[in-house]
Amino acid sequence: MGELSLGKRLRASRLGPAAALVAQLPGASPALTGLWVAALLISMLVPLGFALASGALVGSVPPALRSGMDSAAGHRLLWALGATALLFALLQSTSPLLGALGEVLGRRLNGSLRRRVMAAALTPAGIGHLEDPALLDLVSQAQGVGTGQFTPGQATTALTGMLSNRLGGALAGCLLFTYRWWLAVLVIGADLAIVRIQSWELKRSLAGLTDEAETFRRAGYIRDLALTPEAAKESRIFGLDAWLVKRFGEEWTSAMTAVWQARQRGRWAVFASIGAAGLVEGVAYWLVGDAAVRHQITLGHLTVLIGAVQGASGILAINSNWLQINYGASAVPRALELEKRAAAITTSGRLPASGLPARSVRFEQVRFAYPGSAHEVYTGLDLEIEAGTSLAIVGQNGAGKTRLMKLLARLYDPTGGTITVDGIPLTEIDPGQWQRRIAAIFQDFVRFDLEAGDNIVFSDSPGQRDAQLLDHAAGRAGAAELVAGLP
Repeated sequence: MGELSLGKRLRASRLGPAAALVAQLPGASPALTGLWVAALLISMLVPLGFALASGALVGSVPPALRSGMDSAAGHRLLWALGATALLFALLQSTSPLLGALGEVLGRRLNGSLRRRVMAAALTPAGIGHLEDPALLDLVSQAQGVGTGQFTPGQATTALTGMLSNRLGGALAGCLLFTYRWWLAVLVIGADLAIVRIQSWELKRSLAGLTDEAETFRRAGYIRDLALTPEAAKESRIFGLDAWLVKRFGEEWTSAMTAVWQARQRGRWAVFASIGAAGLVEGVAYWLVGDAAVRHQITLGHLTVLIGAVQGASGILAINSNWLQINYGASAVPRALELEKRAAAITTSGRLPASGLPARSVRFEQVRFAYPGSAHEVYTGLDLEIEAGTSLAIVGQNGAGKTRLMKLLARLYDPTGGTITVDGIPLTEIDPGQWQRRIAAIFQDFVRFDLEAGDNIVFSDSPGQRDAQLLDHAAGRAGAAELVAGLP
């Protein structure tokens, strides 16, 4: 069986991205996760207690009026009033508290996943994996879905409200068992079935987004060309403004077409499910109201049952929270898959690089082609670079000068032939140690907007700078005067 696309795997998943998100919360902040769970349980129980206390309060009014406030019935009324007031205060405070905890926990999760994505992308010693479109799609999806950038943190905040509504609604619906067991089954079962239908339709939209990750990535690249200063000169000199706007619109529309089509196909099912939910609730209200009119249940029991029907509607909390949960949480499995793929990329070499090269570096019949390309840049390169000497390599653009340096730095391994250092194959030398011995400035270099000291001592242990060594390095590079003049 062929490999499933991301969207198909999402549709086939039983637990879905939300379960993967919840599983990562303890790792982001164990203590905060414990507080979040405790607040969630309280937010579920308080509405249930409020419904029962409200029923007791309303049911205590007639006896208290008949017997007076000094009677036992009057005292029960006062106790019920106090309990209802207390639970109402808790009801008003637990929701903001739970929301705040969910937001803070979501930020912690975002930070944790960002560090893991960065670590996964930086794990392989070479750079070939960063040119793999499939892995780049994973990196993009691990940071957010589409160009809307829904994050796992947003999903955590939305999940907090969703769980509170869903679980609290289920508990409230269970109160209907005190009247008719089949009514409780009808209300809860209908709500769950409707949620299932709406969730399935929304998942199809999400599957369309994940299947179009490459197109969204292109759209994001074109957007950045228009909005960031790196390409500002070219976009103005060449008059690319209209072209960029047009291409962004084409890429975005192409990616969203599948989503729009899925939404179009499922809209009638969503509308029908909303109508069915209203019908079930209407039947439940009519049944308990009719029972009260016929004096089959007390006024207090009626109050509890009405609260139960109303509370059970929390199960139907299909709204923007659901979208944020599924769009944002879908980044979590992508981050986990990215870690798995990056860990599977192994680079050989365990020998120390200290003191190398002492004699020379040799390229012997080296062949090289970029991953996924049949075109070979080198078809049998022989070259020897003696230690302690200077070598200048000149040639036309695209002749392979930069590629030669990338092979020397072991950012790529040759597809044929060998590179040796003092007779030792470069593939047997620890790549991290070897790269620490390489100093390179490429044509497409990166300018690090950091302090001069940071630029000089990159990769050294922080907080252990030696001022004399810094001055010595700046002097050897001919930058002492420039550095001395900096603020």
